[in-house]
Amino acid sequence: MDVRGYVESHAREFIDDLKQWLAIPSISADPRHRGDVRRSAEWLAAHLSAQGFPVAEVWETAPDGLPAVFAEWPAADPRSPKVLVYGHHDVQPVEPLEEWDSPPFEPAERGGLLLGRGASDDKGQVLFHSLGIRACLAVSRASAPPVTIRLLIEGEEESGSGNFAGLLRRERERLACDVIVISDTGMWAADVPSMCTGMRGLAAAEVTLTGPVRDLHSGSFGGGVPNPLHAMAALLAGLHDEAGRVTLPRFYDRVLPLSPQERDLFARLPYDEKDWLTEAGQSGAAYGEQGFTTLERIWARPTAEVNGMWGGHTGPGGKTIIPRAAHAKVSFRLVADQDPADVLAAFREYVQAGTPAGLESTVTAGEPGVRPSHSPIGSPAVRAGRRAMERAFGREVLFTKEGGSGPEADLAEILGAPLVFVGVALDSDQIHAPNERIDLSLLLRGAEVSAYLWEELAGLT
Repeated sequence: MDVRGYVESHAREFIDDLKQWLAIPSISADPRHRGDVRRSAEWLAAHLSAQGFPVAEVWETAPDGLPAVFAEWPAADPRSPKVLVYGHHDVQPVEPLEEWDSPPFEPAERGGLLLGRGASDDKGQVLFHSLGIRACLAVSRASAPPVTIRLLIEGEEESGSGNFAGLLRRERERLACDVIVISDTGMWAADVPSMCTGMRGLAAAEVTLTGPVRDLHSGSFGGGVPNPLHAMAALLAGLHDEAGRVTLPRFYDRVLPLSPQERDLFARLPYDEKDWLTEAGQSGAAYGEQGFTTLERIWARPTAEVNGMWGGHTGPGGKTIIPRAAHAKVSFRLVADQDPADVLAAFREYVQAGTPAGLESTVTAGEPGVRPSHSPIGSPAVRAGRRAMERAFGREVLFTKEGGSGPEADLAEILGAPLVFVGVALDSDQIHAPNERIDLSLLLRGAEVSAYLWEELAGLT
């Protein structure tokens, strides 16, 4: 029996197992579900042990943290490469419940799709590895995989991975690896298989401009003192120049440019701008940094966005005042090799330099930010992943990037290993939204990719 035959013959068992796991409401952002996140970790550890993993453990994080799962299956040859698979078993909240076609934690099969919270993000894409490993062993008639496989499946990704870097540092020796496989991404389309090669990072801040100690009558004082809202509007408008480039000092100094090969591969994707604008909330036009396509802008170029602005009178009727303060929230999507701390420092400089005399400015950063991640398309690990996907899908695999942010940069830096993104989700999976779903045929294809991946990575020695 070949890999595809094994996967198909065990598909029903795999789907039923996944449905059991999806029924656990492991919402990490909701304190009421802390026990469910633990149940989810315990379920996965037990499942992996039953599938043959010699080691399958629930790992505690910080004293107030949520548990992760670690599993290991050593290769027969201790000199073989060590591969760490990262994913997460926690899920997003499910509101608004009334928009779900079926209860989010009662997984339902419908028209080849599996509906349920976590089906795509990320339980389905974690679990296909257990089937893939079994397929690899069954076809090769081996008792151990060709590489040492380690899994680290965290329980806090959907709530910021606040304890994850600490866990990586604490367990660095047991997690030591030559390659890190990320299965928390997707493909361009079901008939256009692709690999993600990078995730944008994130930095965010709130800025406040204050002037007089109280609101002022605009007839008595207008034109005589600086207006915080006027100044805020000018600051925010000045974040971009006429070419759509961000004007913060040093903003582009560390931006890794796209290679000609990457730009060529992006251009080969079957992209239709009209369709994309329709998906983008029926936006009327594409916009952004000049000299780059829309895909290049959203995947490989950094951005500055105004997320909110308020101050003064916003209630019914008029109120002719000069407000005492103005506020705004901004965020920056970052690309390799930018650092959130550097960008926030540059934003503070920009605000300070642009604040008129008579006003005071404060910039408050929220979380520390998320660093971007990048996988060179010519690296041996990425080439191995691409070969595995092409064996499973039977066609050329293209490349994409993604705009989301996760802990991938921490994984690569702390463990000192390259990243390979292997995922089969689609944009139509409605992750983070009601009616999340996954195409079951793609999950089974993901198991095939997994089975081939260990063979391809074994050849890196």
